[in-house]
Amino acid sequence: MKIFRGNLAKSTQRNLYKRLYAVPHWDITNHMYDRMAERGYTFKDVENVIDNGTLVEYHDDAGTDRIVVEVRESKVRVSIVADLTTHTLITLFVRDNDILGRNNKPYLGS
Repeated sequence: MKIFRGNLAKSTQRNLYKRLYAVPHWDITNHMYDRMAERGYTFKDVENVIDNGTLVEYHDDAGTDRIVVEVRESKVRVSIVADLTTHTLITLFVRDNDILGRNNKPYLGS
């Protein structure tokens, strides 16, 4: 089930952030490495998303607890999918800041 940040209780959001920050070492999928290389991002950039990003959504569709965390840059938003159960970074994707979400509203209330 996918749950967007606005529909998560504040205590659940805090718990997910705690779990994110508590991971001592991340495994990285080959898919993630490929997306980083394709888009010109380094692990330092990924660490920045982990350390400074905003929780966008939570889902457990893969049978594990996964979150999407996003950081806004000047023209784009950089997002990662992190598996909190297996401590694995799944993928990285980049979206333009002007892409609108549901109801023609900007993501993250921007």
